[in-house]
Amino acid sequence: MKYLPIILSCLLLPITVPPDAVAGQAVSGEASYAEFKRTFLQEQQGPYDRVIAAYADDAAIRAFQQRVATLGRVVGLLIDGFEASKAASLASMLQGLEEMPASAAPTGPSGSALMAMDILSEYEPYFAAGLPTPPIKEEELAVLRDYYRGVIEAAQAYVGKRGRVVAAISDRSRIDAVQLGLVLHFLHVDDQAWTRDHIESLPEWMKQPTGLRAVERFALRLRRTRTAYAFVQYMHESRLKGGRPLDYAQYLRAAARQAQQDRDFHAAVYCLRAAVAESEPAGDHEQTAQLRFDLAALYAEAGHPQLAADEITVVLSAQVQPDTYGRAAMLRLKYLYEADQFDVIVKESPGYQADDRCRIYLPQVIYITWVACRRVNDEPGAEQLSNVFLERFPRHPLGADIHFGAAMKMLSKSDYEGAQRRLEIIEYHYPASHLTRKVKELQERLDKKAQEHAE
Repeated sequence: MKYLPIILSCLLLPITVPPDAVAGQAVSGEASYAEFKRTFLQEQQGPYDRVIAAYADDAAIRAFQQRVATLGRVVGLLIDGFEASKAASLASMLQGLEEMPASAAPTGPSGSALMAMDILSEYEPYFAAGLPTPPIKEEELAVLRDYYRGVIEAAQAYVGKRGRVVAAISDRSRIDAVQLGLVLHFLHVDDQAWTRDHIESLPEWMKQPTGLRAVERFALRLRRTRTAYAFVQYMHESRLKGGRPLDYAQYLRAAARQAQQDRDFHAAVYCLRAAVAESEPAGDHEQTAQLRFDLAALYAEAGHPQLAADEITVVLSAQVQPDTYGRAAMLRLKYLYEADQFDVIVKESPGYQADDRCRIYLPQVIYITWVACRRVNDEPGAEQLSNVFLERFPRHPLGADIHFGAAMKMLSKSDYEGAQRRLEIIEYHYPASHLTRKVKELQERLDKKAQEHAE
């Protein structure tokens, strides 16, 4: 019942009419946008009208007027979005009231990113082109620029006031309102130019914790990584009262992990690419390598191991620590194997095996190459690598796989005794191997076969 007063007051307003139909009608005690703009710009309107009248036939002047009109259309779309969010929120609340059946609840679209992202997608290229500059006197140009700044301020103020009403309905509607309320700001401020000052200029209702968290997610969906980072930094500094600044590249890495968990691979790749673009020019080779490792893993998880292998190639040519190089070599071979590039593995691997920087990862390098040799039917090469591996790393867990491979080969040649010996080695020397179950099953089959022969 706590929402009933809000619902009843909101139901007094039309919730599905288009912006033009609301003109001249009181909405939350405020005038329509057209009236609001006239009042807001009353000092600038006269000088603006005179310049427009003096150059009425100029194409650039008409383009300028079109820019103002287009901004008005965007405001109208945003108001539509607020009304849609209001309808959806009220419907949800009415369904939750026991006194009112769900069938009595109003219906409508859910709003939020449904409209905000579409509006930005449609209008961002147009507004990014910059203001038309008619060939007129500088003082007259100043009048036009001043008027347009006033139009932006009027639009943002009006949208902010309308959004504040919607934001007060519920947490869901607050998120919707914040996303819609940011559209005008994003249309006029490029991602790279977004700063704390822009956040400070937002209405207070848009800077509440719930709203700020929604803004970060919204900005990331729009590929505005700098904007998302600025909002997270703002939350961080506000919470810690001037705490240690967050690292942009590391923030992007964390955002990519979250996007990956959400199965949004495109967003995750974009974040990691942006992180690499930030880290690489700064000369932080190790951090850049770690970011490329993340990016390669993401490509592989998304089903593109060749892209992953290509990404690792960049790390191999960078100035990184020996262990980082060794890991890169091992990962490149791993992704090449997943991409069925067995011949490439056989060709590249000797260079890594001979490189001391790969020493820590040498068991994995040799093992992957051994498997690749078997896939291309290079029996001598596979035999030589298995001997090297077992001689140098007799207790390495991957040794169990090599012994098992040898056992299977012996079984194919009916060498049951040799196969049994290899299986016993796995049983006694690699008790934690993932092959333990298969080994026992094979041993039981071999024992049964031996008994049958004995009988």
